[in-house]
Amino acid sequence: MLAGIVGDEKAEKDYAKASAELKQAINRELWDEQTGSYFGGYFDAREIAENISTTNSFKPKEPLESRLKNGYFPPTLEANLFALDRGVVPDDRRERVLDAVMAQAGMGNIGRGIMTAYYLYKQLYVLDGNDNDTMVLDLIRKKFQAMADAPLQCSWEGYSGGSKAHIYGMYPGYFLSAYVLGVRRDAPVAEKKLLIEPHPGNLKKAEGTVVTEFGPVNVSWRKDDVMLRGEITVPSGVSTTLALPRKDGDNIIQVDGKDVPGEVRGKRLCIPIPPGKHTIML
Repeated sequence: MLAGIVGDEKAEKDYAKASAELKQAINRELWDEQTGSYFGGYFDAREIAENISTTNSFKPKEPLESRLKNGYFPPTLEANLFALDRGVVPDDRRERVLDAVMAQAGMGNIGRGIMTAYYLYKQLYVLDGNDNDTMVLDLIRKKFQAMADAPLQCSWEGYSGGSKAHIYGMYPGYFLSAYVLGVRRDAPVAEKKLLIEPHPGNLKKAEGTVVTEFGPVNVSWRKDDVMLRGEITVPSGVSTTLALPRKDGDNIIQVDGKDVPGEVRGKRLCIPIPPGKHTIML
């Protein structure tokens, strides 16, 4: 994509070809039909020997060779999440891979590294369900409590170890803004498009100001068992779509006291929303 943007047609074709070949190789060599997921990797005899002879601070206590079967590392949450995130998973395998991810996440397994949860949260929000939205919030509450309570007021490199001032632990702030409040870009910056798609989960209220490339967006949501209410302020000069969770039979979003017919997109009811301050009810 970048090569195409800068006008390097040869590089664009070369990268596209390499990308397609890599996708095919991953699905040919690392797919585990039995579990419906992706192996964590393959290691030949030379690589195993090098691992045995190498000593460094990142070397796991358990020898690599003891965890391999015929050279294959067992399927991992990370392998499945990265395959989903990078568009490697074919359509006919996607449901099985998601099932494997959800089985692991449902048991509280969000991987060894702190960045794994970033990719997990993305997939949970793609599924777009209240239970999945709540799972993200519960995982953030559980895993990031120590950071929130720490006096340094910085994000950490890991959940408990490593640097106590590090970028790795920053992403809950992004998800709270872009998904819980629901404000994020809907296209490249030049197209000037915003999406407001709240995922409140089990929260009864959520409010804040999301800073975008087009100006601040003020958002306030209130939710009960019957209705979702909101107040939003949309910047000028931007095409903005409001996408609210749809209940069976919902076709109308009330904006500033007036009924506005919505368009059903997946699990959402969508309308364009003009600049300015608005009250919302669904």
